Amino acid sequence: MSPSIPPASFSSDPTLPISYLTCQSHLITPNSNPLTNAPSPFDKNRLSVTLYLHAEGADVTRLLCRWMDRYFNPLYSCYGVHELCVRRKGSSLQFRRWSNDHAGSKIWMALFFKTWERMVLFHSAFVALKARCPLTININPDDYVLAGEETLFRAQIIDDGFEHSLAVIQDHKCGGLRLHAAVWNGELRRCPVWTAFVTYPSASPTWLDRRSGHRIWLKDIHPYVFCANYKKRRQVRGKGEFEIYFVDRAAADAFEDVFKEESDSGGGSVIDVPVMSGGNGG
Repeated sequence: MSPSIPPASFSSDPTLPISYLTCQSHLITPNSNPLTNAPSPFDKNRLSVTLYLHAEGADVTRLLCRWMDRYFNPLYSCYGVHELCVRRKGSSLQFRRWSNDHAGSKIWMALFFKTWERMVLFHSAFVALKARCPLTININPDDYVLAGEETLFRAQIIDDGFEHSLAVIQDHKCGGLRLHAAVWNGELRRCPVWTAFVTYPSASPTWLDRRSGHRIWLKDIHPYVFCANYKKRRQVRGKGEFEIYFVDRAAADAFEDVFKEESDSGGGSVIDVPVMSGGNGG
């Protein structure tokens, strides 16, 4: 799995002491492959984070944090995605690890983002990697959500031949909207598959095109994909429109209503369409 993440802008929290980044053997083997072309820098390039895929284990991913001490010596700390949980606090993602000394979780590192979009992408990539890691025993339901976001709509879709759930999510702070597809059921249920930001004016009559009872085409939607098996090109139509196929016709109606209500009245209550159960997602 190799999610595509644009270089994120980070800044460290000056209130967090460096002791939160516990130094230990970094456990990155020589044949491990980084999942990004370059480390993600922050704190004026004094700290960087790199995700490594272990060569000896499929989908076993570790986060390596590198920072400089007061004498400009490099220090390292590393944990597997299966050892961490993630929570949003304001404009930051806080990664927490288990501490035997405290008999509970404690902050390992906090990453501050300048934009909601980049926070979403980093969070989705982390959760997808954790869900697919064979060393993950279970995932706390809170890992799947970003505090400060609201789900306006949720329904089942057929997406590149897989059964997925599709949600329309809005961020309270910036007001941004995004579409979020996740595995519908099975062991990977709720694992992120792709997310796409709604940048085209939703009030525009050309943005959303109802093609049939179950099919809707969207213009200028560019999904960021977190699953290697998913091929978004199979959902792209003639002039670049992205097709969404709803299992239930009522869900397609409700999806249209979300954006009508968003443009007419600024939002409403959650529309959660009852759907049929099915096989494993992609």
